[in-house]
Amino acid sequence: MKTAKTVLFVFTLTFILVFGITAVALPVNAQSTSVQTIVLSNEQIGLMLLGNKGYVTLSIYDTLVKLQTDSNPSLSSVISSQFLDTLHSLPSSSQIFTKTLGNYEDWNAIAISTDGSVQTVSYQGSTYLNAPGTLKLDTQISNVANFRAIYSSSQTPIVSFTNGDTTYNIFAILYLPSDAVTITPTISNPTSTSSPAPTTPEFPSIFLLPLALTMLFAIALIKRKTQRTQ
Repeated sequence: MKTAKTVLFVFTLTFILVFGITAVALPVNAQSTSVQTIVLSNEQIGLMLLGNKGYVTLSIYDTLVKLQTDSNPSLSSVISSQFLDTLHSLPSSSQIFTKTLGNYEDWNAIAISTDGSVQTVSYQGSTYLNAPGTLKLDTQISNVANFRAIYSSSQTPIVSFTNGDTTYNIFAILYLPSDAVTITPTISNPTSTSSPAPTTPEFPSIFLLPLALTMLFAIALIKRKTQRTQ
């Protein structure tokens, strides 16, 4: 009887140890996450055109910064400072810092996300032109061409895709449109074009003083002659 209890104890202990080790060794499913994504499309070879205009050696992050800076009207409502700040805070090993635009010139489009990834995708901005829940912004990229941004008018993404356990919510697509229009850049003009009123007399007072003294002297002479004639 004692032997049977000993065998049962050893079996139970072995089972607990094996189950515990197995539980620790099993992979833990990663929690599903969602990130914000902007797409740069190569429609009308837009990415290649940017590359030919000096963007080819820029990192993907610096490309977004330059696009925002060199756009008129500004792309700041699309490539927001908040979005750029989120990217800037990511580890330096992220693809947005280690990859350049030159790595993706021949691809259809690249998706740039707040998890630091850069992925090749097939989304085109022209597909979502005038789609419900989207807005359009035509802008001039300095020394490049007129580009167009299609972006969400709300918190709802234009379209989403998944990769592994991550959902990528595309909120904007920037591309070179086939119907590029002439854009008049925004220029800050003064509110009034009229000449300001002079703050000084047309003839400075230093020139008026001798004239005034001459007139006073003439009046004094006239009075003196008048008194003598009387």
